[in-house]
Amino acid sequence: MQRVYRHRNAETKLGAYTHMAVLGSGAPRILWSSTGDIKNCKHGQTLLGYIWRNSDPSGSPRPFWKDGRSDFLKYHAWKWTQAVAMTKDRQDYFKSFSVYEHRVTGKVELKVCPGTESKKGAAAISAAQKKCVAEFTKDTNPVRSDKNVRGFFVSGTQFIFSKHEDTPDGDEMNKGEVPAYGALGRWILQTLPKEDTDASIKGSLSRSNGDIFKVEGLWNNKIANFWVAAMVEDDKGKRVEVRKERARAVGTVELRMMRREPWWLSRSQGPFVTIPRAAGVILVEDNNEWFPVAVNNDATQLDSRPAITAIGSLLADKRLHASKPRNLFEKCKAQSNFDGKITVIYELWTSDTIREECKWCAQDYAETAAALLKARPGLRKASKERKQRAFDKAYAPKFKAAIKEKAPMGEYKFGATLLNKKHEFITIAEGADSPADVYFALGKYARENCRTLQQIADPRKAGFKGQPRKAN
Repeated sequence: MQRVYRHRNAETKLGAYTHMAVLGSGAPRILWSSTGDIKNCKHGQTLLGYIWRNSDPSGSPRPFWKDGRSDFLKYHAWKWTQAVAMTKDRQDYFKSFSVYEHRVTGKVELKVCPGTESKKGAAAISAAQKKCVAEFTKDTNPVRSDKNVRGFFVSGTQFIFSKHEDTPDGDEMNKGEVPAYGALGRWILQTLPKEDTDASIKGSLSRSNGDIFKVEGLWNNKIANFWVAAMVEDDKGKRVEVRKERARAVGTVELRMMRREPWWLSRSQGPFVTIPRAAGVILVEDNNEWFPVAVNNDATQLDSRPAITAIGSLLADKRLHASKPRNLFEKCKAQSNFDGKITVIYELWTSDTIREECKWCAQDYAETAAALLKARPGLRKASKERKQRAFDKAYAPKFKAAIKEKAPMGEYKFGATLLNKKHEFITIAEGADSPADVYFALGKYARENCRTLQQIADPRKAGFKGQPRKAN
């Protein structure tokens, strides 16, 4: 923004530029301001109001919002309308309201629009809005009202601004809607969460904004498979989520996750939305080795229990083992002690993780294989690999049932992972506690034995080839 006004000799005067950067994805967030402390800068406040005036991607002359309108409504509605315009019983909210700012004292008043409660029908809301707009227009016109106020009318994500403040000197800051932009900017600073305005107050790229300055990293020459694994905990309990994303850079996947899941950056969507606690990890596979390349936020530590659980959930995902059995530890520390043995990985009461031979599993497995060969004689002529897979598939449900029976007695309280004689993954069986806990043992054992899982890796080490590229 630049201040422009007319001198008495018709000479145009240009003031210094005011600059501001606002995040155009996720939650509207002020990243930087050239004004320093924007709370004491009229021009910065006006610019902020102008930016918000152009925030709706479907109804603004100069929209800056990169995401779709549905993404914008998520944040705008929660943080504005529902937060500030609740009904008296706080069971509903008004879709429309006015904000007045006294031209002399600067006192701010919020006035809801009766009849626009969200539970009412569209026709009733529209009729009520027309009456409120007429009242707002009258109140902000100094010729028709003695209130001496400026302001703006909010309807969903749309704004109507007051006018009537032109001055004889022709100052552009007093023309048309510009003074009302300043009122909107000041109101934003008072209303939005501190984390969304903190950078503008500091006047610099604060450390708190580090989570949104994402570098896409190496832009791979071809589309790659990214795996997003997460352990999420909310009021319903713990759960694991595993997603497969095809992209050419990790930054692309991060942007998708930020749009889809509020827990990806642990960003608030307003006072009426609870963000679950979560640890998310993005991994890529190269030559049967797994490389973590990003986590969901700075608070997520790769060696924490939630992150390890997330990694374990990926290693146990059915999609990894659908085409053929996989030795998850082929490129890790030597596992020769367990060659030719059916083994289990599980967690002890002390949170230690062990892998050991499972003799009772071997006996049950042999009985299952014999029964399957008797039921399917033709299987005897199959290859060793095909028979092995058939035996594994037949024994998996029996192993799960056995663990379910033993878990309440404490032997496998958190469940167990079953591996065949070739170290290949067969199945994972839940224990007596949360179903998500069973993945911790597999994830921890993998981190202890696989070097590539112990730290966040540079994409180059994960097989990416190409040039570094910033996100657009």
